[in-house]
Amino acid sequence: MPILLLMANAALSQDIIVTNNADSINCKITSIKPDYIYFTYNHKGDVRNTLLSTSNVTYYKFNYYQKSEIPAESLPLYNKNTNQIRFALNGGYMYRTAKAADNTDAILKEYISNLKKGYCIGAEFNYFFNDFFALGLLYSYSNSNGSLYHILYGPMSDNQTIHYIGPSYTMRIYDKNKKNAFYSSLSLGYTLFINKTSYIMKPDMLSSYYYIFDGVHSGSSAGVYLSLGYDFALTDGLSLGLQAAMVSGTITKLTIEDKANTETLNLNSDEYINLGRFELTVGLRFVK
Repeated sequence: MPILLLMANAALSQDIIVTNNADSINCKITSIKPDYIYFTYNHKGDVRNTLLSTSNVTYYKFNYYQKSEIPAESLPLYNKNTNQIRFALNGGYMYRTAKAADNTDAILKEYISNLKKGYCIGAEFNYFFNDFFALGLLYSYSNSNGSLYHILYGPMSDNQTIHYIGPSYTMRIYDKNKKNAFYSSLSLGYTLFINKTSYIMKPDMLSSYYYIFDGVHSGSSAGVYLSLGYDFALTDGLSLGLQAAMVSGTITKLTIEDKANTETLNLNSDEYINLGRFELTVGLRFVK
């Protein structure tokens, strides 16, 4: 993912601190607290970790030099003054990307289009093993529903839910004050589709014989979850987050179940169920 690599390179560039004595320090700032600035610098080939009282600092700037004099492997992997744990709760709007078949009539197309819109909620846990990168676990739930009486097909209804769960790899880039932060997460996991549905089934449109199916269509597949977000610090341990996510998954095998029967079908390629969707969410982040 090129954008992540570019941002990681920026995070490892050289910073500058100017003291009250007009001394300029080429360094890598690792943490900023109300009373102290923590940083790493190269002193005649010896990489040192130290701190300065903020009362002795006139000016500082991140990424002042594009190229760092400090080897990346010499930067501290863990600084006790940065947040190591992040727990995020999300809720918002979901839109599925699947399209109706071209030969679908206008009424059903509109019904399917409305089913593509819904809500989503989710949670993510991250453990940061340094300032920038974390491993974690991500969960997302989305729902949409609708009902229709069609003059040809009769009454129908759908209540569709999609569950996603998987391990996540997250990158964090702080702002210059180490308060707000940009986050990007990539997850490869498991997705489950459940549709509680009812509709009239006939051998053909002219038949007088029919029965009402009232049951569940379900299936599962591998999935990919990619998110980009920004957290705004409210207090030392609480942030407000905005996030956009893209999720993918495809159902190729469908289980059809009602009170009397259970049947599993291998779908043809033109019958695959596309679970791809976009999510726009807002939520709280608890950090420590």
